Amino acid sequence: MRSRGRLHEAESAVNEFRFELRSELRQLAAEGRLESSVVDLLRTGLTSLRREVIGAARNGS
Repeated sequence: MRSRGRLHEAESAVNEFRFELRSELRQLAAEGRLESSVVDLLRTGLTSLRREVIGAARNGS
């Protein structure tokens, strides 16, 4: 049961991040300031974070 509670917390954190970032990205796009380098940074950063989170979970950290 505690694991399900943690899953809910994790999903809430992801959703909050997504909501906030999406809003900011839309604003940048509306201003014509959303550069491809920002999208690349987002993509590589999220891939790295996913690997780090899953690695920590599998190692019990």
